[in-house]
Amino acid sequence: MNLSLEPLKAIVSIFINSFLIPLLIWRIFFYRKSKEENK
Repeated sequence: MNLSLEPLKAIVSIFINSFLIPLLIWRIFFYRKSKEENK
């Protein structure tokens, strides 16, 4: 039972790294861009 849970944790962490981090970078980029347009 424990053995089959480990690959799942790895998949979840890969998913978080490939989705949430780019999303965060995109939000920061978009926020800075909209700030520049407001000037």
